[in-house]
Amino acid sequence: MRRLIYASHWAEGVRNDAHHTLQAIIGKSIQNNRLDDITGFLISHNGVFLQALEGPDRAIATIFAKIAADPRHADIKVLSDEAAEGRLFRSWAMAGAACWHPAVAEDFDYAAGLGFEGFPAEALLDLLRAVATTDIGRVPCTVAA
Repeated sequence: MRRLIYASHWAEGVRNDAHHTLQAIIGKSIQNNRLDDITGFLISHNGVFLQALEGPDRAIATIFAKIAADPRHADIKVLSDEAAEGRLFRSWAMAGAACWHPAVAEDFDYAAGLGFEGFPAEALLDLLRAVATTDIGRVPCTVAA
């Protein structure tokens, strides 16, 4: 089992319809990730994507290569790529949020402003879990059964 966390900037054109872009990414990811035994969570906020992906090594490598080639992402940076003993987002083939509680958004903006440099994987996962555990701003298509 592998867990990969990455950040990227919204590519040109995403800002014009960020909510639709997030829905499209998550909707397609739910379909694909169920087939490949991948779970995860995606945050989209103020021009930045932050995502954790969990699953078999080969599946994670394949999906990340697709993400890296996706024209909606720019300046992709792998923040953590390591073995994982279990899944943190086991209920979701993919889920995500575009906005959430202001205190969490403030933490995200601070970390993103630093390029997530110096933030250990556990701190990034805490941020993702904080967003995942709130219903504020959840994108309607994101929760996979």
